Amino acid sequence: MTPGEALREYLSHKDTVTAICGSRIFGDKAEAADVGPHPYIVYSMPSNVEPGHLTGVTTLSRATLQINCWARKKPDSERLREAVRDVLQTFKGTVSNTEGSLSIRSVRFSNSADAFVPDDGNTGDYSAGITLSMWHRVAVPAGV
Repeated sequence: MTPGEALREYLSHKDTVTAICGSRIFGDKAEAADVGPHPYIVYSMPSNVEPGHLTGVTTLSRATLQINCWARKKPDSERLREAVRDVLQTFKGTVSNTEGSLSIRSVRFSNSADAFVPDDGNTGDYSAGITLSMWHRVAVPAGV
């Protein structure tokens, strides 16, 4: 399970998040046909770093995840961002589904940003975004 998949799995089972966006949580991009009503979440993983260690072997990796909460009104996008932040703020544990699992050691927020993207000059969507680091366990390669 990738960090992005774990994020989606975790958020899709949190009532405070799904009460706002339902099951509209997408990786990398949201197709217009899939989004339907607003609000919705789009997440991406710009990087996943396995820091070095003096022994050359590490069992932790740090994924950077960008989460954008989209809505037609700015307060709605901000409300969804706060719901996401609240459920992730102290999360630590294992996320599992039929595809696999990921052991998450910590989640740390680094920044937030807001944006407006016009669609025809008079209307558009508001994005309330947050960036976080997710420390997670990785398997040690065989033979190391």
